[in-house]
Amino acid sequence: MVRPVAAPADAIAYLSFCIGWAGGFVPIYLNGSREAHAYIRADASPRAGAKLARKAKRYDELESAQVEIGLPEVELSGGGPSQSTVLWAWVESRDSALRVARRFKPLPAVVLRMGSSCRRLCLWPLRELLPFALVESSNKRIAYALHSPQKYALPEALRIPLPGTFLRVGRARPAPVLATRLELDTWAREQLVGRLKDPPRPYMERLRAGEIPGRS
Repeated sequence: MVRPVAAPADAIAYLSFCIGWAGGFVPIYLNGSREAHAYIRADASPRAGAKLARKAKRYDELESAQVEIGLPEVELSGGGPSQSTVLWAWVESRDSALRVARRFKPLPAVVLRMGSSCRRLCLWPLRELLPFALVESSNKRIAYALHSPQKYALPEALRIPLPGTFLRVGRARPAPVLATRLELDTWAREQLVGRLKDPPRPYMERLRAGEIPGRS
């Protein structure tokens, strides 16, 4: 049996700090909606993490809702994030999970496991505030190295399921979200992705650019 490494409230508080120390407003999404249900102010204080943990517990227990958060937004405009204090990758196969555990360095400071499946969200907290323009390319380098999907690399695409809650949307049986790794590590972007290769551009893009001979 997989056991979490911390109580849900403690894991949520750490996640809140990792993504929110630069400020802004953290969007809370329920049941897979593309529109935020609520926002909480992000900061580096324990107060913000405790508030998020209380909200997650209420949504999960009283409303049986799937609870996820996104990166903080600078303003309450629904315009999405413009910067990030974390990099991440979604792992969806046993091969990718083994690459994380055995080959990829540095190990992610945060790993969230979805039930008993191979699916995990790996997070690398940063000690610097990364502008929007560098987030997607950095995440794609990590995903390429792990043989994991690159489609989750965009800042606005990040949805972090909260520990202690359950994935419910489209499932006959809810899957618990478990924090299986929580370490107080932070990095600069260059430490994480400076040595990694950029993934090849999409096949059709290279074909249109004449870099791949077309079929006759």
